Order: sequence, then C-alpha cells, then structure tokens
Amino acid sequence: MGRSIRDNQERPPSVLVSQLRDHLAAGWRQAGDDQPQANAGAALLTALTVAHRLQPFNPAYFNQGGDERLFSYAREWRAVEAGRTQADGVGLATAAAHLPDGGEPGPLTLKLVSDFVKNPVRSFFQRRLGIRFETDDPVGADQEPFAIDALENWQLQDELIQVQKAALVAGGSRQAALDAQLDRIALRGELPAGEFGKLVQGELAEPMQAMFDAYAQALADWPLGCPDEPLDYLPEGFPEAQRLVDWLGGMRRSTGGERGRVLLDSGSLVKENKYRHDKLLPFWVAHLAGHLVGEPLTTVVVSKAGQVSFGPLDPQQARQRWQALLEAWQVGHRSPLPLALGCGFVWLGKGGHAGMSPHAADAFEAARVKYEDHEPKFNQFGERDGDAYLARAFPDFQALWAGGVFATWADALLRPLMDAMPHKKREAKGDASKALATGDAE
Repeated sequence: MGRSIRDNQERPPSVLVSQLRDHLAAGWRQAGDDQPQANAGAALLTALTVAHRLQPFNPAYFNQGGDERLFSYAREWRAVEAGRTQADGVGLATAAAHLPDGGEPGPLTLKLVSDFVKNPVRSFFQRRLGIRFETDDPVGADQEPFAIDALENWQLQDELIQVQKAALVAGGSRQAALDAQLDRIALRGELPAGEFGKLVQGELAEPMQAMFDAYAQALADWPLGCPDEPLDYLPEGFPEAQRLVDWLGGMRRSTGGERGRVLLDSGSLVKENKYRHDKLLPFWVAHLAGHLVGEPLTTVVVSKAGQVSFGPLDPQQARQRWQALLEAWQVGHRSPLPLALGCGFVWLGKGGHAGMSPHAADAFEAARVKYEDHEPKFNQFGERDGDAYLARAFPDFQALWAGGVFATWADALLRPLMDAMPHKKREAKGDASKALATGDAE
C-alpha cells in the first residue's frame, strides 16, 4: 500500500497488486479460519499486508512490543528513538530532539548559510537526514509550450544579464550582445514557435534597459573596481566544520576610498510594492560576512524590479550576529528549527518580538494565517501547504510556535535584515525608478 509523501494519505496499489489481493481474498484463508470466505479473505489480507510508515525514522520501526515486521538497521535513528521523550505534539521535531552534534562536513559557504536561514527545516531534512520531498513532473516536458514558465523565464533572463554584463566589461555594446543572445536562444529551440517566440523575446528583453541604467549609475557611484576578497572566519569556541570559507565578488571603492559591492540580480527584489525578503536574504548574509574580518562595507543590489542598498555595520555587532547564525546552525541540525521565513517576517512586521504573549498580539494571528490558511481559489497560499518539509515537521502554527521559540529565532535571525532595510525602496518601471513607501513584510 502506498502513501502520499505530502500528506500521508493512502494511495491505491498497482493494478497487478490489486488483482493479486483480490485473488487471495476470493480463494484463500488462514489455517483454522472457519468464517465465511468474504470475512476470511479480508482477515488473510490483513495478516499478509505490512503497512510501512511514511518515513524510515518513524517510531514504529523501533518500538518494542509493536508489529515485529517493522524494524530498522539504521543505528543513528535507533539511538534517537532510545532517547525519545514523551510525545508533545511537535512530531518529528520531538523525535529528532536528541540527534548528536556533528555529522556536518565543513567548511561553510555563504550559500549554505543563506539557504539554511531561508528554510532551516528543509536544511535539516536534506543535509542531516538526507531526505528530499521534491518530485519531478514527468508530463510537462512532453507538452509544446506557447509561453515559458517562471523558472525558465528566470534562467533565460539570467543568461541575458550575464552576457550583457560581460559585454560591458569587455567594452562592447550591451544592446548588440542582448540581440545576439536572444537569437541564439531562439535557435536552440527554447522559445515557443513563430510569433509566440517573438513575443517572448520582447518580454525577456523588456526590463534590461532600466536595469542596466540603474547598474551604470551604481558603478558610477563606486567607480573603482577591486579584486574579489577571500572570506576565512571561525569564531572562537566553534568547531572547525563551521569555518566560513568563500569569496566576495563585485568589490568596488568610492572616490573617497569607502569599500562597497555592486551586484546584479536576475530576480526581482520588489513585488507589489513589497520587499521580497527571501530574495534579499542571501545578499544580507554576504553583507554581514563582509564585516567579519574587514572594514565597513556598503552593498548595492540592482535587480529587474527594485534596487536595495545595505549600509555599513558595526564590525563587533556583525560578528555577534554571525555567531547567532552559527548557533542556529548547530541547533537546526540536531532537530528542525521552529522558524518559517514568510510567517517570521509577518510576525516581525506586525510588531512581534521575543517574549510577547501570543494571546495579546495581533502578530500571532497574522503569522498563523500566513502559515496555515490556504485557499488558492481566493489567492491565499499558506506557507505550510507550499512546503512539504514544514508540513512534515510542524503540522500547524501552534507546533511551529513551540512555546515562543519561534519568536526567539525570528528575532535572532530575521530581525537584523528588517532593521537593515532602507526606509524607501525603488522599483524599476519602464524608463525610470520611482520611490515607493515601505510596505508590509513579505
């Protein structure tokens, strides 16, 4: 018997297995069973069928006195079950509460750290348990497209952006590089046929002029190019596996000697008059890391829709915040960290903070709605329902709240980014950028 990886609902067996079960139920019975055949057949199927659990670390595989046909040779999960405390409704978060430290090869990179902060529960499943819930769609590749989806659009625009950037560095024509690459993309067969393809080419090229105008202005503000800078940092008292080893690219200097970074992003930093914190977070992590061993840093990020600048930080404060990230990394790889990015920013945006009573705060209800309420026909999408990892570890917001631990981690990991956001944001529209008042967190 199969079960869905998303909600554990029973799925029917294959036709061959179903036919075998029907055959056994119709003509066979257990020894000594004198019931009518219909009842005897059903009892036989129950005796022959082993209902395996959704995940291999389910407690049923380790509990003595249970179904002896359910067992496991996985010593690491057996050790977890041996130290399991009384269930408290958190589910997997409780089962994994006593995973030992370690098991994570080093060093850390900026991408590893930012991916963890964006989705610590997914990081726990994938990196610590080696479990992935994503599945491929075997149907979509066989359908002839008349448009491109969001991922394909991002990939193609990223390709166009990199080609234009390389042309500017080489002193060539940005427009000529753009046109030539659009032609190559069409020849590769990655666009719809005929006039549909020409429409898509126009849509791909549409944001480029405004984006590169803003990029040129940012380069003019930071006119002196500099080599990439190495990052090698390990706070005292932390294991070697948590050493940060990476590079900072896009380094610049102003005419006054200030240190900066100017970056192009192929995504959109602003959507519907709101900052997209999931898109900004990797740049914030790198900005924070840029202060660990060097002088103050300004980071400017230009995207297809929106431009953001992070100002210099106090180096001591930056090191303290980095240590908070590493502490979260340690905790979040022993058990799922009770934090979800979207409702975390909603909680903070509504005035939530660590220590606040959930019953006295509008922030709690707003975060709960963001996490649980899922009504696609009303364009409302719950964060839990779009993430199999969150749904598996924290079935509702009360479980994610974890007695206020959620608020503590939101303060430690997400509030620094909110505090660093500028008071105004600019979203590219056509040939110009306009200032927009700060909207609600997203």
